[in-house]
Amino acid sequence: VVLFTFQFYYVKNFVNLSKGYLSRKVGTIVLSALLSIFLIYFLVHRINVILAVLFGIIFYTILLYLFKIFKKEEIISIKNSISLKF
Repeated sequence: VVLFTFQFYYVKNFVNLSKGYLSRKVGTIVLSALLSIFLIYFLVHRINVILAVLFGIIFYTILLYLFKIFKKEEIISIKNSISLKF
């Protein structure tokens, strides 16, 4: 959070950023993270911790896609970069 704040302060001197646009994006990312945390908390008492975290990651990614933070091309690119390492 501290780094984000400093970077935002520095970048706004060079780039015109809409505070409304940025706050909506950050808000949807935080909302997605909170919903994923609640899912993991709910699942961790019912299934294995590793599986609960895996489901949380998948749920978080789906939420970011539904909230239009990620685009389909970005998800494909991430998938391809992960599959190249394995």
